[in-house]
Parts: sequence; C-alpha cells; structure tokens
Amino acid sequence: MAQPYSWTAAFEKAQSETDPTRLQGAVMAAEEAMVQRRMELSGDDAGAHPELEALRAAAIELLKLKTEKLGWPGIGSTPKP
Repeated sequence: MAQPYSWTAAFEKAQSETDPTRLQGAVMAAEEAMVQRRMELSGDDAGAHPELEALRAAAIELLKLKTEKLGWPGIGSTPKP
C-alpha cells in the first residue's frame, strides 16, 4: 500500500504471518483495526474518502486468508454436513 493508514500495520502483519495459530489472532486484530477505522470514517463524507477503497481491498484479502489458510467457509459457500 502506498499510503500507510492506522490499520495497515495490523493488516500487513496478518498478511505476513505464516503460523496458522498466530494467523487467526493477526487476522482478528487486523479486522478490529479496520472496523474501528471504518467507524471513524462514517462521520466524514465517507462515500468519497479514498481510504475506503483501501479498506475494501484489504477486507477481500483478509477473507482470502481466512478461507485459503485458515479453512473458514467463504461467502456463499454451503456448509459441509
């Protein structure tokens, strides 16, 4: 990411974590930081804020980490019986 935002350190830590046990905690910390920042932006003219696109892209990457590395179900997937 070109511009560091308050949540990028936590996001980058999650991306670089290789230990599955620590990865889950890193993903949760990144999500918490991202949600907090999103809540902060909601008071602004949030629809036009350039950081929102970065948050959306990071959320997609976290979902990939959760589904591909942690084995979580993806959006729209059917639970296995």
